[in-house]
Amino acid sequence: MTVRLLEEHVVNQIAAGEVIERPASVVKELVENSLDAGAKTLEVLLVDGGKQRIRIRDDGEGMREQDAMMALERHATSKIRWAEDLTQVGTLGFRGEALPSIAAISRFQVVTRHAEEAEGHRVRVEGGTLTDVRKVGSPVGTEMDVRSLFFNVPARRKFLRTRGTELSHCMETLHRVALMRPDVDVHVRHGERDLLRAPRADLQTRAVDVLGKEARDLVSVAVERDGVMVSGLASPPGSRGRSAASGALYLYVNGRWVKDMVLRRAIYQAYRDLIDRGRYPLVVLDVRVPPGEVDVNVHPTKAEVRFVRPREVTAALAEGLRAQILASRRMPEPRQRPARGGYQVDRPSLPLRSQAPWALPAHPDDAPPTGSGGPAVPPLRRPEPPPPPPVAPPAPVLAPAPPPSPPPSPSPSPPDSPPESPPMAAEGSVGNRRDVPLRHRKLLGVARRRWVVLEGGDGLQVIDGARAALQVALRQQGGGARLLVPARVTLSPDDQQRVLDQVDELASLGLDLAPFGPREVAVKAVPVALVGTDPEVLLAATASALRRAVDVATTWGERMEPPPLDPDPHEVRTLLATLDELGIAPPMRQWRWDELP
Repeated sequence: MTVRLLEEHVVNQIAAGEVIERPASVVKELVENSLDAGAKTLEVLLVDGGKQRIRIRDDGEGMREQDAMMALERHATSKIRWAEDLTQVGTLGFRGEALPSIAAISRFQVVTRHAEEAEGHRVRVEGGTLTDVRKVGSPVGTEMDVRSLFFNVPARRKFLRTRGTELSHCMETLHRVALMRPDVDVHVRHGERDLLRAPRADLQTRAVDVLGKEARDLVSVAVERDGVMVSGLASPPGSRGRSAASGALYLYVNGRWVKDMVLRRAIYQAYRDLIDRGRYPLVVLDVRVPPGEVDVNVHPTKAEVRFVRPREVTAALAEGLRAQILASRRMPEPRQRPARGGYQVDRPSLPLRSQAPWALPAHPDDAPPTGSGGPAVPPLRRPEPPPPPPVAPPAPVLAPAPPPSPPPSPSPSPPDSPPESPPMAAEGSVGNRRDVPLRHRKLLGVARRRWVVLEGGDGLQVIDGARAALQVALRQQGGGARLLVPARVTLSPDDQQRVLDQVDELASLGLDLAPFGPREVAVKAVPVALVGTDPEVLLAATASALRRAVDVATTWGERMEPPPLDPDPHEVRTLLATLDELGIAPPMRQWRWDELP
């Protein structure tokens, strides 16, 4: 075996695969650079959903020629210098990988002018090769122009979705930016059509511009507790909310958008008993902590963070948010809500300190997992000191409450034997037992990018993870992917009438339909999670669900072929926690230890 150094253009293409997934990734990186440069105006042009062209203009400080050339080198950045700087990052971008990665897989051009120079500079790169550098006239600021994304990597380009799908991802990225920075003018066009015009304003006005009229009812939030500050807007109690988390929860940490599941669960805790189950509150919240108490360098796209003090952060978010939204409507704390003394997290999902491998994040509303060397704690009830009887904790957020059962008496377990638990299903049987939350079970691995293998104190479980992920995606999706050419599907007259009677409800799930002829229906958009599914098969499953008066999204999750599961351990643990929160019982086979050879 011969070991050799890779060519520079190969290294850049590999780096691009880690940073650039789709046009929305390019939009995110370039817009963040503009904001870090002090831009107060952003103009974004997209063509063909960003696949053909992405152009971003800003009025930031601009760059000199030498800086513009250096910005296209790997590991080059103006935002950090020493390793210690990583603990005090205050900018959105800092890794120095985005521009060379983008230039390696596109026809790239940057035109920039520094405020102290009389003329600007233009640099062109094609597929990672520098083709032209010259002086040009330009206003102060920077214009990044990306054309023909993945033109030299056809294997990556063929995995891009339809124009509508890619455009929706780009717009979601720009919505996050617009809500994060209401002090910046944002103008977005797709071809000749204006998609977003948001002049600089206060956060409430910006939320209406981006999220629609329902944002007018959002209440202001300002919480300061234990060195943690939470500010923004949130739905009042009793609001309708939205049917999916995507497009409803906009969370930021020190001005950076994140998708942290611990923070999301804190918000669900705050809205417990205040919003219909299965609905998501509309929130735009920024959590501020000292830069040294949060690590933003744990994910290639910086979409995940971890805290030094996760309990204090989640308590400030959950309890402070709940107190303020109740006060906004002069509502007392509901009597049925038990006093739990604050939102507590036994372990953060991404801890800074050491943690056993494959450990799963704890949830405040579940009993802690049993240990192998101590008394077995019943999973459904917490035993109180005698003589009072055990008291059942409330059901997990957004999950149905399990039927009550008398708790077993705790008794010490031998060090090498698993703790006692209720008997499992017989070998090969399919069940959905939820006595022990999925996130409290030890993750052994993922087989064939579909089957998740777990170890619990009571035995071995194998979950259809790919189908479970599809069910979660159908619950949390934020709209549909429009078809370039609507598909015509023939149905029976009765089935046609059924689906057209529910056209508004189906549209909320991402399935956009219209009548087309006596027995035909035109499919104009399909759920994002089901892109690539045959519209005829999708309509057949939809009609069957309506005929049987069962949930349509559940039927899709059961019948449609799921895409491969991401085997990354963090993604799998996040999926398990989400299944617990949403009350989804995935297909599972389980065996007791005494049934295994």
